Amino acid sequence: MQLDYLGDLRRTHPCGALRVSDAGKTVTLMGWVNRRRDHGNLIFIDLRDRTGITQIVFDTDQKDVLEKASQLRHEYVIAVTGVVKVREGEMVNRKVPTGEIELAVSELRLLNEAKTPPFSPADTTLPNEEVRLKYRYLDLRRPEMQHNIELRHKVALAIRNHLSERGFFEIETPFLTRSTPEGARDFLVPSRVHHGSFYALPQSPQLFKQILMISGCEKYFQIVRCFRDEDLRADRQLEFTQIDLEMTYPQQEQVFEVVEGFVGAAWKAAGITLPPKFARMTYDQAMEQYGSDKPDLRLPGLVDVKSSFPADALTTLQLDPAMPFVAVRIPKVGELSRKERDDNKALFTKKPGPKLIDDLKRLEKSWPEAVTKIRELTKAAADDFIVLVGGAAGEAKSAAQTRVARMAVYAAAGNLRMELARKYAAKHGAFNGDLKDAASYKFLWVTDFPMFEWDEEAQRWNAAHHPFTSPHEQDMEKVLEDRDLDAVRALAYDIVLNGMELGSGSVRIHRQDVQRQIFRALGMTEEEAKQRFGFFLEALEYGTPPHGGIALGLDRIIMLLAGGESLREVIPFPKTAKAVDMMVDAPTPVEQPQEDQLELMAAFPGLGNHEWELATTADNLLKAGDAILGNATLPRQSKQELVLALLYAKAYDDSRATIRLAKSGYGLQASVLAVQVYEAALNSMIVGADNELAAVLLMTVNNDVKSLARALKYMDLNEEQRKMLEEAMAVQVIGSWPTLEERVARLPDVLRPKYEAFLPLYETYSQWQLSVLAGRVGGLTSKEWTVQLGRSNEAVAFALRVVVDYFSDVVRVVAGLFGKDPAPLEAWEKAATKVLQQV
Repeated sequence: MQLDYLGDLRRTHPCGALRVSDAGKTVTLMGWVNRRRDHGNLIFIDLRDRTGITQIVFDTDQKDVLEKASQLRHEYVIAVTGVVKVREGEMVNRKVPTGEIELAVSELRLLNEAKTPPFSPADTTLPNEEVRLKYRYLDLRRPEMQHNIELRHKVALAIRNHLSERGFFEIETPFLTRSTPEGARDFLVPSRVHHGSFYALPQSPQLFKQILMISGCEKYFQIVRCFRDEDLRADRQLEFTQIDLEMTYPQQEQVFEVVEGFVGAAWKAAGITLPPKFARMTYDQAMEQYGSDKPDLRLPGLVDVKSSFPADALTTLQLDPAMPFVAVRIPKVGELSRKERDDNKALFTKKPGPKLIDDLKRLEKSWPEAVTKIRELTKAAADDFIVLVGGAAGEAKSAAQTRVARMAVYAAAGNLRMELARKYAAKHGAFNGDLKDAASYKFLWVTDFPMFEWDEEAQRWNAAHHPFTSPHEQDMEKVLEDRDLDAVRALAYDIVLNGMELGSGSVRIHRQDVQRQIFRALGMTEEEAKQRFGFFLEALEYGTPPHGGIALGLDRIIMLLAGGESLREVIPFPKTAKAVDMMVDAPTPVEQPQEDQLELMAAFPGLGNHEWELATTADNLLKAGDAILGNATLPRQSKQELVLALLYAKAYDDSRATIRLAKSGYGLQASVLAVQVYEAALNSMIVGADNELAAVLLMTVNNDVKSLARALKYMDLNEEQRKMLEEAMAVQVIGSWPTLEERVARLPDVLRPKYEAFLPLYETYSQWQLSVLAGRVGGLTSKEWTVQLGRSNEAVAFALRVVVDYFSDVVRVVAGLFGKDPAPLEAWEKAATKVLQQV
């Protein structure tokens, strides 16, 4: 089918805009063929763009147009011009906004054809998610996805406008920055200029936005992309977008007011009016009332029922009277079988301390009065399901241990509460609120988080929020005196919606002495603090105003407003749960030149530029040798040919290993291999000049032939060659293989000085070969031996010079014997000569 040009034709209306008031107008629409219905003399097509669908009609009044329309298929791109007509009676489609009109087409232009798609944007039944992500461009054409994209734009715009109107500046911060500990792994970007050093993609702009406050910007915001290399879930992506803000001289309540304002503006953009203020709750209150620091307020909270039981009941139930004893109530669950109640027990995570007592029904026989009182305290209806959780009796605890144990009981009860809530969601219906009803959104501020968390395994304190969070002023003395750190509260706060953390923030530390003390409390030495955050500590010395801020996840906000269950529904191009971009097939291996560059950039940073230049030169020589011999089918019909082919393969592998060890700074270990490259060059010249010595070499090396054969990866040995090797290994040495000095003496006069000069060094580094053997005999692995010898920059230069100086000799000899053109080697040999003269 012949395609048409768009030419000067212009779209007058989007497909979702026409109404009865447009009747009689001549209009031009453009879009995709969503559906086609053929009724003989009439063809109906639903034309789709991002705004909606319009029915267009082709009839016999325009026979040529009708004929052309009969060839249209799903997802063809067309432009149509015609007159808007009103649809009458049963022809009206009340399901779409344009259902009262249709377009009688007088002109049709086919702008592009389409293959039969793996699924249609019009389909109500979707393929699996991997197919959707592979063909994301088709998936994004679906009205639901277009709605999510539009919603994201409107929400982001509303937030931008709201903050801009209140004096916040939108300021961009760097993507290429330094690695700082933020709780997740960094994505690292190696530097091409500074070998061995890396940038990190930001997990958040935390330090930059604080420095902007030090710089006098006063009010900053940014809708910014952040990166965290962490395991993915439905509510996590490797790259995500957050609404980031910071302000100077704030009270905590002022930050809340700013956030409540722009969140209200975001929800208003989605057609929902929120209350002006959100509920507040401290961390301790949230844990005691809901067993979570991100409570879902749509369900009943925990209720302390310890007073409902007589004292002897706690003993009978083996409970610690100092621990909480709480009831978890899930509404409208109804009567459960014994098996269902047993299954619910399995949901409880058993840890030392917390103890699931049972559901209320099983306790009724033993303590009927207590059960009645519990139903009153929890305001339970007859069909509500209640389970009890307490702290198991055990050894006496310190005050700090008691606090940890109490929180563990609350947390266990909170986890069980949400497990049961998800299990019985269809019965209680709390999660099925109307997305357009403000009452469906239960916002909450959680404040006064603990400043520190004790890491039992590492035996040290960690920052519960991040190390730049300010302690409460009332608790500052404890921090400065380094005491009672478990009781220190942070000026940190989270905004929570329906059990999901939307954002997290804090008032920051603005005093250098406090910041240094926090680093010390976290087990960081002065030197470590200076190395990681020296630039920031110095900035704090120049008059830093009090400041604070917060960051909210834009993706999560859109997901909740759209009623989605995964961030992948609201991010245009997300990664799968396996961290793969199905559409572009990322990640992928990089091309060879980039891979070599990355290898060099990731190498040991303690080496100088001369060593890197040597390494690059050596790499280039190996590539040149591989171009001449690596892909060649060498005949190897004689022992001489076989030996030279093996010598080249061994020299190549030893050179490659030498370069890799050298780049990592392991010079002594690299030198052990480098001297073998020297000997391979010497041997290739001797064998190349004397065919009889090839047989002697085969017999002398004995079992080393096996490793030589393994090194020759580019071709298999035939039966004749294998037999030759087996005979050589079976025969005792009958000839005398020349000593190193004798072999050097046999070289032509032009080459002899170069090889003679190396003899003393050969003896020195041969001793390291003995240490390798000794290490292996002693039980050391190759890796252990490498680490034990350590790094040596001086030896790195030596090892690389040997490769640069001698590898090309092997290539020239072997290429000459097999009639291969050594020209690709010449340019790199000249470069190598220049580098060797400089070093």
